[in-house]
Amino acid sequence: MLSLLKPKLPILGIVVLILGILFGAHKVILWKEVKKAVAETKEQVSAEYTKKLLEASELAREREQVMVSSADKIRKEKDAKIASLNTRLGTALSSLSERPQRPPSTPEGAPASCIGAGATGAQLSREDAEFLVREAARADKLITALEQCYRQYDSVRQSLK
Repeated sequence: MLSLLKPKLPILGIVVLILGILFGAHKVILWKEVKKAVAETKEQVSAEYTKKLLEASELAREREQVMVSSADKIRKEKDAKIASLNTRLGTALSSLSERPQRPPSTPEGAPASCIGAGATGAQLSREDAEFLVREAARADKLITALEQCYRQYDSVRQSLK
């Protein structure tokens, strides 16, 4: 039986060798194609990522511009309101110039005008009235600034929704 296989062994060896070469070539070609497909996929994903990133950047810039313009508008309104408050303060202070000055204190330490006087504020001295008017104006400015903060916060919050 071995004698029958002897002439066929070289042929069998050649066939196995050819099959091995074909299998190896197939694996090399397959590896190259997979590598090529991976590179193409990476390029596509990278291009898509870049595209999405640019779109997101544009959207962010648009939102930022809207927020900045809104903040500028709110700031201008606040500045106008404060200017109006300053005008009213100047008017109020100039109207107080006709009030009498604070009378000298009595020996006990209380101002003379306070003895037996009511608490209406009509008898306030110029200095005391100016102090109160300035404090009221300062409080109004703080309220205006706080309102600006709230409005700007609400504006940004709405634009981010």
